[in-house]
Amino acid sequence: MVSHPWSAVLAAAAAVFGTASLAALVGVIHSPLPSGALFWPGAAGTGTALRVAGAYGLAGAVLLFLAAYRGLAGSAGARLAAEDLGASGGCWRTQNSSTPSSFARARSTASMRATSA
Repeated sequence: MVSHPWSAVLAAAAAVFGTASLAALVGVIHSPLPSGALFWPGAAGTGTALRVAGAYGLAGAVLLFLAAYRGLAGSAGARLAAEDLGASGGCWRTQNSSTPSSFARARSTASMRATSA
């Protein structure tokens, strides 16, 4: 699954949490009954099943939000990168480098000009 885009991985994880929420709601997992039996939602008498199902549902909703945000941010980032490359005619990094080594080169070039003049 790692080779897929992160938004797809997050959406798949959200689906797993949604399924776990439904399973907890009827007692397939985390049954509050001493016998571990299945029950209809709300028939167990305690709010434990609803709290656990709600927690799974909330986790799934957060993952869905992250998947949507990641998908939007990824497409916007790709669009901006394409615009930068198109406007500069090449790799923007070579023209707008702000690495420490580029600052050092600029400073050394400036100091060489000052000493030779």
